[in-house]
Amino acid sequence: MAKKKLISGFTGAIAKTLGLKQADLVPVYIVLRDVPTIDWGVFGETITLDDLRNPAADAAPI
Repeated sequence: MAKKKLISGFTGAIAKTLGLKQADLVPVYIVLRDVPTIDWGVFGETITLDDLRNPAADAAPI
């Protein structure tokens, strides 16, 4: 269900950016490539979903 919402949101954002109305829509191909969380990284280090959800209290936003 989350991917369906993401695809719908991307499609809507593209249509809005192009100034298209619902009747004007053309096929938009959205491809999601799932990357295992073990392969996530930031600033040259690996990062976990828990790290993203619960950053250190003194972490500066990027």
